[in-house]
Amino acid sequence: MKSFLSETLETVLMALVIFLVLQASVQNFRVEGASMKPTLDAGEYLLVDKATYLSLPLGEAKRVLPMLPINRDQVVYPFPAPERGTVIVFKFPGDPHRFFVKRIIGVPGDTLEIRNGQVRINGAPLTEPYLEQPGSSDMKPVTVPQDHFFV
Repeated sequence: MKSFLSETLETVLMALVIFLVLQASVQNFRVEGASMKPTLDAGEYLLVDKATYLSLPLGEAKRVLPMLPINRDQVVYPFPAPERGTVIVFKFPGDPHRFFVKRIIGVPGDTLEIRNGQVRINGAPLTEPYLEQPGSSDMKPVTVPQDHFFV
């Protein structure tokens, strides 16, 4: 009887650990709208790996251990940071309950502008083979701050 209880407890604990790891590292999202066409269509579901682009803000470490030679605003990525062309899911700044699915086109330090619908990064036109049709808008130059991305 004792071995049955210990085996059951071990199985339940292992299932709980697996569940918690999956909850922390994978999440599903539904694509809304047509802004990512033709790559993603409205209504499609995505499984997103949340662990790959985990960021660790070092401000708390600096507060607890002030002797560390780090910048309070510095963010570290345990894995490679996201790069241009990567499709990401992020919380909408105006409503943290909404999530957006977008493609990164600007990385920290880039200067972006749009002239007659053509995105230019650091003065060079961005090749966007995923666009069905070019836009026609304009945007004055902006520089992407450290630890930020332009989507």
